[in-house]
Amino acid sequence: MVWLFTVKGGPDATVVGTAHPYGGYNTHARTDWGKWCEKWLKRRVIAITLYTLVAIVAFTLSPVLLLGLYIADLIRIKRLKKENEHVDRDVLTAGSHLTYTRTGLFFLSYLFAEMCGVWVFGLGDYLLHNALWLVQYAFAKDAQTLHNTTQDRWLRWVYTAQYWWGARLLCNQCFLALGLEYTLDGKEEIEQDRPYILLMRHSSTADVLMPQFMFSEAFRMRYVVKKEILWDPGLDVMGNRSPNLFLSRSARDADMDAELQSMKNLVADYTPQSNIITSIWPEGTRFDAKKRRQILERLESNAEKERNTAAAERERPVVGKGKEKAQDVTVSAEEMYQRAQALQHTLLPRTGGVLALLEENEAKGHADVIICGHVGLEKLANFWDFASGKLGHVTVHVKLWRIPYADIPKDTVGRTRWLYDNWQIVDNWLATQHPSTPQPQQQSQSQSKHKTKTQ
Repeated sequence: MVWLFTVKGGPDATVVGTAHPYGGYNTHARTDWGKWCEKWLKRRVIAITLYTLVAIVAFTLSPVLLLGLYIADLIRIKRLKKENEHVDRDVLTAGSHLTYTRTGLFFLSYLFAEMCGVWVFGLGDYLLHNALWLVQYAFAKDAQTLHNTTQDRWLRWVYTAQYWWGARLLCNQCFLALGLEYTLDGKEEIEQDRPYILLMRHSSTADVLMPQFMFSEAFRMRYVVKKEILWDPGLDVMGNRSPNLFLSRSARDADMDAELQSMKNLVADYTPQSNIITSIWPEGTRFDAKKRRQILERLESNAEKERNTAAAERERPVVGKGKEKAQDVTVSAEEMYQRAQALQHTLLPRTGGVLALLEENEAKGHADVIICGHVGLEKLANFWDFASGKLGHVTVHVKLWRIPYADIPKDTVGRTRWLYDNWQIVDNWLATQHPSTPQPQQQSQSQSKHKTKTQ
């Protein structure tokens, strides 16, 4: 069961499913009390308490910790100098080589951002907003005016706080601590005061925050991300105050249908002038060679079953007059396998969520689509990659492609192949960023065979 939301608040708003003002996610709870307990007792109390205690200890001991890490860096650099005579002596004071120290600064910056997200922007904003509500309540002419005023102010506060917390504190400070550099190609094509659907490449834990870093200063951001991310208390508190969907990647049947409806709700209030971006990661999981191999094996098995079924159908005797073959409504398993095989740096996109967004977008907002490829964060897959300093002194290159709404096919098969074609473009661009990797062909045989003209 999904704890669904209504995008537009207000007393006359249509409530879908079991209502929660903002944020939707799978839950086994069937009552409001059960949902409250799951949210607070089973998750927030544990996560917020743990993070707060760790932050107190880390901040208290930070001078000693940073000094110890700096000494460890000096020892490491001294060892490198013995092993590599060409290392310049100035490396001792070069901040970009202080891997352990930068990693320590990163974690302190991260914990500081988390505490600000929970206690300053979270609790502080909530208390200030309610204090202003009490003042306005004493002078409001009617309940409707009070509701509209407080709701508009609350949304402005929420998105402003999300920008300062997510883009400025969490991303900027952590980038600075790690010594990361950043280039962005294609942002000049993104116009303000119009809605978009953003399709992100997924290669790292860190790329979940990239849309916030790139666009939240000018746009109101919405996200489709996995439910497990709610165990980050800052993301939990800040993310549940605006329309976002925290989905279960193992959802099946009725739960999956409800989650797809929730995705549609994210773009249901789009208008041509909406200043909103809804972000989704179509691959569904981070790319690595092992996952690519597993997906190829599964798709190859599906293609083999499809071929066997087709052969059995051909051998079956025909009774009566032949009927006209029905038009395909899905992409074949063979084509999916060929498409996935052609991708060297990305995984074949999962189409369910993207198709749901595009379907609702056709009915309402007519938003353009942004596709985002990036390289540089692949080394960061988990906590230990952070701790080892693998991400230090890296340049992250980002490339954006804007696709007008008019160029998006209107049928399911056309949209699926459109998505696959554009993901191949992303994969080809990534190949140019990895000179040691052979660049794939611009278009696979499968793409040439099944290519459809955009409408």
